[in-house]
Amino acid sequence: MPYAAFTTLHDAQLARDLARTVVKERLAACVQIGQVTSVFRWDGAVQEEPEFRLLFKTSAEALPNLKARALSDHPYDEPAFWAVEMDTGSDSFFDWIHTETKG
Repeated sequence: MPYAAFTTLHDAQLARDLARTVVKERLAACVQIGQVTSVFRWDGAVQEEPEFRLLFKTSAEALPNLKARALSDHPYDEPAFWAVEMDTGSDSFFDWIHTETKG
């Protein structure tokens, strides 16, 4: 089954660079980047910051290496990375994700 995986970064260029890297390395078939506002508690205070959310479309086989790559040089003290299995969707789309993430 394919997975939708996510992380966030504070800089648009870093987000684009990571997206291009993981697609080039076949760790994700596609990455969507969207600007979001995150509200969170950090160092005892409520913070609000603009961020860029990356949505990676990947396979179960590529997920561990995608996670390692996304977190390897992540600039945050506590980087977020999470993934959910896509259990319902277009078979041809799922096949495309699997084909594009074969090493």
